[in-house]
Amino acid sequence: MGANYVELKLKGSHQQVRKLFESAQDDDRYENGHCYSGGIGMARGLKFVSKSFTDEREAAEWIMDHAQKWEEALAVRIGEGGQWSTDDEKQVYLIGAWCSS
Repeated sequence: MGANYVELKLKGSHQQVRKLFESAQDDDRYENGHCYSGGIGMARGLKFVSKSFTDEREAAEWIMDHAQKWEEALAVRIGEGGQWSTDDEKQVYLIGAWCSS
């Protein structure tokens, strides 16, 4: 079986981002089914990683290299426009996963 790399960019606190991610998974499974769709619904969950990037492309490359098929999506913090928010609810996370297809 194959895998697709899927990516989301979400803003908020850990709790808010987790809720938005779970909603995206539910929507994906509703639209595409519950197995081998290649969508974000196939990720095992969400894991926040203590990595931060100012460049979104570098963040995506890091996630692609470290995420594992059948495992959790990885979330890393990114500085939007190179700027870091000091407000927890305005943090920006790039989330990526290798999803079975």
